[in-house]
Amino acid sequence: MLEILEYLAVIAAGTYGILRARSKKMDLIGIFTIAFLTSLGGGTLRDLILDRSPVFWIGHQAYPLIVFMMVLLTSLFKKLPLKLENKLNLPDAIGLALFTILGADYALQSNAPYFAAALIGVANGAFGGVIADIACNEIPRLFIGGPLYAACAFLGAWLYFGLLYLLPDSNIPYFSALGFIIILRMAAVRWNIRLKGFGT
Repeated sequence: MLEILEYLAVIAAGTYGILRARSKKMDLIGIFTIAFLTSLGGGTLRDLILDRSPVFWIGHQAYPLIVFMMVLLTSLFKKLPLKLENKLNLPDAIGLALFTILGADYALQSNAPYFAAALIGVANGAFGGVIADIACNEIPRLFIGGPLYAACAFLGAWLYFGLLYLLPDSNIPYFSALGFIIILRMAAVRWNIRLKGFGT
């Protein structure tokens, strides 16, 4: 199950990275770089924190190859839909959910305590987007008080832990937590739900 989720996470995050880079009118190298950072950056950070070796995309070369092929295939389409920013939210939310649950689960397998596992899940889910924003010369959305993002991942990780305790031999914890994070993130974007910042 975890390997399937990881493939889906790489595809979802890679899709977001490709669309993000194309919205910035980058060339093929730039698009691949952003897609690579977005889809593989969070998992790299997770593996470094947990001292998992080799890093997941080095041990499974299919992951960077998938991203590379996605970039090549999408390069065949010269035109993109108008208002591309509206198209970015869904693959971003899916990637956030998948990588969060993966990170939290791998952390538990490494005997991390629950709170640390939740934070590692958030880092796994959000870090790829952070470095993609930096590479696009923007302040990461995670840091500027936009609609709920890391909070969705954090709450989803705890929902996953609770359901995993109650249903340890079921896939329900995976799918329930994934659906929760995706729905909460999309709702936050739709209705501009955000945490109140200092001085606001």
